[in-house]
Amino acid sequence: MISDTVFNVSMSGLKFMGYGEDGTGMPNDLYSLIGKMKEQFRDPGYSLDNMTPYIAKFEEQKKQVLVNLTDIGAKTNYLDFLKVRNDDSLFNLNEKLVEVELADPTEAITEFMMQRYSYNAALSMGNKILENSFIDFMK
Repeated sequence: MISDTVFNVSMSGLKFMGYGEDGTGMPNDLYSLIGKMKEQFRDPGYSLDNMTPYIAKFEEQKKQVLVNLTDIGAKTNYLDFLKVRNDDSLFNLNEKLVEVELADPTEAITEFMMQRYSYNAALSMGNKILENSFIDFMK
């Protein structure tokens, strides 16, 4: 495996929703926290003062979920970018492959013959120039 080609897109549910309890016994996972809030709402001695720590913890958990969603969104956008880039590279490579392998034989032969003719003409002209120069040198 080539380390440059690996990209970790996974996120555990524990990291996403939280787990355990904090030092005060308040749940760190969103599901348990909502369950505790439900119990507080149903308690006959309900008061807003009792709910305040739960609401604060809920806001904290909500922010953490949004941070995790943003992280997943950033990874998704990066993967989309890589997919587009790979698709473009594949298209360009296929285009070059078609140019090299699927050349029209008549065009290729005609072009080769024109290049050969030009090469031979240049050699012939060079020989004629050298002949005169060599003869002039010998006089």
